[in-house]
Amino acid sequence: MVLLGFSDPTPGIAGSTLNTIDNPIIDLAGNVLFRGRATGGSVGATTDRAYFLGRTNSTLQKILQSGDADPTVGGQLGAGTTLNTATGTGIGGSPRLSPMGGILMFGCSMVGPTIITTGTAATGNNSTAILWGPPAGFTVLARRADFFTTPSNNQTYQFDSSFSAPSHQATALNSQGRACFQSTVIGGDVSGTTNNVGWLTGTPGALDWVIRKGDVVVVSGGASPGSYPIGTMGFNCAMNSIGQILHDERFSNTLGTPAPATTANDNVVLLYTPGSGNQLLVREGDASPVAGANFGSPTLAQGFGDLGRFGFSCTLSGAVTTADDNANFVGDVSGVQLVHREGAQAPGLPAGVLMGTANNSASYSDYQGGSLAFYCSLTGAGVTVFNDTSLWLGQPGNLQLIAREGDPAPGFSYLPGFVSATFGDTNTGNSGIVAGSVQMNARGMIIFSQCTVTVVDGSGTNVYGCTYCWDPTTGLKLFASAIDVYNLTGGPFVSYTAGGIQFPSGDGCPLDLNDHGDVAHSAIVTTGPTTTGGVCVRTRIGSLFATPSAISATNGGTQTMRLDAGVANAGALFLVAGTLFGTRPGIPIGPYVVPLNPALYVNTVGFLDAQGKATVLFTLPPAPFAAGVDVNHAFGVIDGTGNISHVSRACGALLY
Repeated sequence: MVLLGFSDPTPGIAGSTLNTIDNPIIDLAGNVLFRGRATGGSVGATTDRAYFLGRTNSTLQKILQSGDADPTVGGQLGAGTTLNTATGTGIGGSPRLSPMGGILMFGCSMVGPTIITTGTAATGNNSTAILWGPPAGFTVLARRADFFTTPSNNQTYQFDSSFSAPSHQATALNSQGRACFQSTVIGGDVSGTTNNVGWLTGTPGALDWVIRKGDVVVVSGGASPGSYPIGTMGFNCAMNSIGQILHDERFSNTLGTPAPATTANDNVVLLYTPGSGNQLLVREGDASPVAGANFGSPTLAQGFGDLGRFGFSCTLSGAVTTADDNANFVGDVSGVQLVHREGAQAPGLPAGVLMGTANNSASYSDYQGGSLAFYCSLTGAGVTVFNDTSLWLGQPGNLQLIAREGDPAPGFSYLPGFVSATFGDTNTGNSGIVAGSVQMNARGMIIFSQCTVTVVDGSGTNVYGCTYCWDPTTGLKLFASAIDVYNLTGGPFVSYTAGGIQFPSGDGCPLDLNDHGDVAHSAIVTTGPTTTGGVCVRTRIGSLFATPSAISATNGGTQTMRLDAGVANAGALFLVAGTLFGTRPGIPIGPYVVPLNPALYVNTVGFLDAQGKATVLFTLPPAPFAAGVDVNHAFGVIDGTGNISHVSRACGALLY
C-alpha cells in the first residue's frame, strides 16, 4: 500500500506535491516515519523537507517541517528560532522512532536571534541539536554548546559536535526512549584530543558515558592480556530494549600496558550494560573457534536483540589460506561459535559445492537463539558464473539455503505468456544474488535486495532488478521488482529500484521491518526522461496479511485478513482472535507466544484450504467513540492431534 508517492499532494503543506523521500522506518504497531521533499506551493529551499508519520495514506500526517518555529516544550531553542539554515533544510534525513512508538529522535539545524552558527562550542556555536520526544512535546536531548554532567565521573562538559544530521548507524533509540549517540565534548576532564569524544546514552537531562576515547579496557585473557585505552571510536551503537549497547572500537597503537596494541590486534567488539560497564566480546588477533586460526578485524552484522548475542564476519589469520580464511560467527559474553567458513561444503548442495566468501552486509537476529542472514559466493564442482551467488540463513551447525543464482525465481507467473523466471542474468552471468541489503527480524523473516532475475514471457527475455522476502512458514516470495507500477496522482509510474535499511531499531529487528512482519519500503520511480521521484510503501510479509491497516471509526469499514500457514497446514483448523489491549507480552501457550494480550474475543474459526490458506473479514460498524483504538488480530492453527502447529504475528487495524 502506497502511503505517499511522487506527485501526490503533500499532507499539511498546501499546494505542494511530494518529490522524493528518504528511507522510511517503522515501529511495532506499523506506524511509518520518513522525511520527504515537497515541491510547489509556498515551499522553498529552507522549507521543502518535512517529517511524515502514519499507517495509511488516510492517517498520514505532517509532524514537522523545515522552517518551523522552535517545536520544543517551553521554547528551549530560543525566541525566534526556526529549524533551517540560511540556505537549506533544518531537519536531518535519518530520524528515529522508538519501537513502541510515540518517541522520535532527530538532528536539526537552527537560525534565529540567539543562534550562533559559526565557530565551536567554545565560541558559542549553538546552531545544531538532537531533539527527542513525542511530536507534541519535543525536548532537547543534546545541543551544541549546552552543558551536561555525567554521573559516572561527576564531570561537566559542553557538547561540541554538529548534530545537524546524525545517521541511523551512529544513533540508537529503544522501546523505553533510551537513546545513544556519539559526541565530541570540551570542558570537564578533557585533555586535548586524548579523551574528547565518546558514546553517550540515556534520556534528556540524564545522559552518561558508554565509553569514550582514552578509556582503558582491561583484557584479562586472550593472546595479549593487558590494559588498553580506546584510541579511535567506532561507528556502530546497536541497542536492545533493556539498554545494552553493542559497539565496535579500536585500541590505541601508542598507549597500553604492557605494550600498545598493534594493527594486528587493535579492533574489538564490546558490550555495554547499564550499571555494569563494558565487557569484551571479541578481539582481533585472539584465537577463534577454528583450529589454528585467529580472528581478523571483526565487522559487525547489523542487528542486536535482548539475548545479548551478536554476529560478525572477519578474515582469519594463522593456519589458513585465501581459500578458507573468510568466516562468520555468532556469540555473546560466554564466547562465539562458527556459522560459516569459506571452503566448507555448502549444506544441501551437491558434493563439492563449497561456501565462498560471505559479504560483510550480514543481518543478525535472535531468531532460533541467534541467527545470521548473509550473501555468499559459491565455488567448487559445477559452479559457474551462472550459479555462484546465494543467500543463506543459519546458526552454528545449521545453515539453510534461501536462494541461489540459477534457481527458479518466484513471483512472475502472472505475466502474459510466462515461460520461466531464473535468478541471475542467464545471458551474461552478471549479478545474480549479490550484496544488496539484507534485513532479518527476530521471527526469522528476511528481506534481501539487488537480486537479478531473468524472465521469459510473451514479451521476450528480460532482466529485472528485484527484492525478495522469505518467511519460515510461507517460504520465498517476490517482494518488489523493477516492473512494479505505482498508480500515483501524476499517473502510473514504473519502479526501477528499491531498497531498505539494515540498521537495528532497538527492539531486535531492523528499522524498516518490525517483528510482526510489517515493512516500510522505499522505491524510486521514473517520472520523465531524466527525472525520478520517490514512493513510500507500507506492506507486510509472513503468514497473516490484512488490509487496510486503518479503518474510519466514524464510517466503519472492513479489514480483509488473508491467512497463509503453508501447505504443511493444509486442511487444519484455524482460529482467529483479536484484542484491544496490545500485543505484548502476549499469551504463552506451550512453545508459542500468542501476540495478543488478555481480553481475547473469537472472531472466526474454520479450516484452511489445500494450500494452507483462508480469508477472514473483520467488519466494524460506525463507532466514532472508538477513534484511536488499535485492534490487533492473530491466528493459530490446530493440527489433527489437537496441538498448535502455527501462531501468526499480530496484524493491526487502527481506528481513526
